[in-house]
Amino acid sequence: FMGENSFGARLKSVRGYLWLACLVSACITLTIITFVANKYGTGQSDELLLKLHLAAHEPYSAPANLYLWWGPETNHRFAGSGERVRQLLHLGTIEGGEWRDPMFLGNNGVETFASSRFRRISEQCCSTILFPPMEWSFPVFNVHKIVGQRIRNFVANGNIFVLTGGIPAIEFINAYFFYTMELADGNYSPGPFRRLDKVPPQMRDTPKILPQKGISVTAVKKESLPSGATVLWGTPRTTPVFMIKFCEAQSPDEGMPPVKVLPRD
Repeated sequence: FMGENSFGARLKSVRGYLWLACLVSACITLTIITFVANKYGTGQSDELLLKLHLAAHEPYSAPANLYLWWGPETNHRFAGSGERVRQLLHLGTIEGGEWRDPMFLGNNGVETFASSRFRRISEQCCSTILFPPMEWSFPVFNVHKIVGQRIRNFVANGNIFVLTGGIPAIEFINAYFFYTMELADGNYSPGPFRRLDKVPPQMRDTPKILPQKGISVTAVKKESLPSGATVLWGTPRTTPVFMIKFCEAQSPDEGMPPVKVLPRD
């Protein structure tokens, strides 16, 4: 779901995508033992099918353009939300008693958004940064100055932010992208959240229903979504999983930063 690469096309609007998803559980499973009907003979008995009879699969590895936010906002503890996301993506090796990976951002005390590395990434196209839930901290910068503008430029230049839910994720999008999304009444939507039929092809094998689990699933009011947003899972009034298209255009005032514009498609 990469946005158009408009870097260098100064007179055209540029766009990217923001994702907000409620990470209810790791939905990757491996069937080890199952039963299939016996095709031989006339009996109705079942035949045990073992893992060794299944077709071999290549081991999963994360895409080369996927970065994982591993900064002070992320819960790194054993069984913490950040650790579960890291395991899901198969990123990281143990070094010096902690997980490290070239595709981690924000670790080792480096301020991700203020770093030269993020600046380089934000000026190019087609990278994705996945944020585990922001449980321990919140990135605070002046939204109108260079770092705040760099965050918007990252998405507008054809890159993707994937935020995996929670109130801080909503606040992050509202603050840095100037939206006014509203949480469900009482910050609670009972669900269940059903997948819409017209989801991107990559999501067609995902669960059709996401349940509410206690109060852990954060949903927003559909009516508060910005122009260009796409609901992926939801109820008639709320959604926990959606996609926002964010666009910028060159400012008519010379020397001024790009300005936010409405999506055209």
